[in-house]
Amino acid sequence: MSVIVRDEDGSIILFCKGADSIIFDRLSKNGKMYLEATTRHLNEYGEAGLRTLALAYRKLDEQEYFDWNNKFQKAKTAVGPDRDAMLEHVSDIMERELILDGSKRSPLAVLPSLGLILVVARLPILDGGLEMLPFCP
Repeated sequence: MSVIVRDEDGSIILFCKGADSIIFDRLSKNGKMYLEATTRHLNEYGEAGLRTLALAYRKLDEQEYFDWNNKFQKAKTAVGPDRDAMLEHVSDIMERELILDGSKRSPLAVLPSLGLILVVARLPILDGGLEMLPFCP
């Protein structure tokens, strides 16, 4: 699952969360700096019985986003049996060449290389995640 945001400086950033096996397959060659440590953490968390996810990001330039968004809008408004496949294909195009920034077992993800704290939460834990925000650095 991904989201594309524009930060206060005007940069466009794609954030992608998902199973480690999926995220790891979508990393760029330069995006694997934390791969070994993240894999170790995921194994530790999994052995403790915790559900985990991996987080990655990619900075986009204006033209890349504009071109992709045109394709996405066409797929989103398509009518017919191929609509879901079109959306999947367009999403897959964007979710490539990612940079791994860590994995988390909590609803809070600290992304130090971007200077962000990201809340990744299912609805039942959203309130708890928001309550934890004031305690983050």
